[in-house]
Amino acid sequence: MIRIPRIKISLKSPLYLILSLFISEACAIQITYDIPYTFDGRESLDLFIPEDRDGSETKPLPAAVIMHGGGLVSGDRSDTEDLAVWFANNGFVVINVSYSLAPAAKWPDQISDVTQGVWWLKNNAVRYNINPNKILAVGGSAGGYLAAMLGHYLVNTADGKLDSQVHGIISFSGPWDLTGKTNDEGRYYVSSFIDPYTLENIYSASPLYRINKYSPPVLMFHGTEDLLVPFKQSQDVCKFYQLKGVENDYCTIVALEGEGHSISENFLDNGELLKFVTWWIAL
Repeated sequence: MIRIPRIKISLKSPLYLILSLFISEACAIQITYDIPYTFDGRESLDLFIPEDRDGSETKPLPAAVIMHGGGLVSGDRSDTEDLAVWFANNGFVVINVSYSLAPAAKWPDQISDVTQGVWWLKNNAVRYNINPNKILAVGGSAGGYLAAMLGHYLVNTADGKLDSQVHGIISFSGPWDLTGKTNDEGRYYVSSFIDPYTLENIYSASPLYRINKYSPPVLMFHGTEDLLVPFKQSQDVCKFYQLKGVENDYCTIVALEGEGHSISENFLDNGELLKFVTWWIAL
């Protein structure tokens, strides 16, 4: 795997365009930037299409929708480009999406946006040779939260021709229980996008309480010293999976000993990520 250095530069700068060409050539990935994907045209995605490795152009590929972190109040999809490259390098068609941010946008605007990302993938399944029944939701922190919600938030398009179902979740330090114990920073983030800030609304926006017997497989990377999203939340997810009768191997936690909320990027080299993806594709 080729690792791409994380360089903070403008998406519109000449240096960024040069690096984009280098990444595409080095990794044999076709990248298309700034594709509007929401119905109102306000949010965009970057599309990553892998090379045809086995010469089987007719074989549909799994897909991943990747969502950045930032507490739903900040962040940019360029933050997760290395993650998008990793999945494309491993045979996925990838969309790396932006979504509306709080405080200007309130819940459920964010999940509405990324839901339209899933619809975009399914609507373009034939065009980009995507298997519409093999879609992963992937994200870190707030992006992990949205990934968890996508796994438990089924919505059909107005004409009923597409649904928003995803078939697996990968979360890096993502919160599942907005009602749970956290610090002042965590409460600030939640109160920024939940309006009115009531227990009923917080409960409704917590993916933990949406877990059911049809919940998709989930892989969670979580620092054991995370003060923003307590490690216990990931443990609770697996407990709820068991309580709801989901298959035992559908919930996996990778405990990152001694790490906090902002986990190091070595998870891309962690064998558990590739192991889960390989297992999930074979389901």
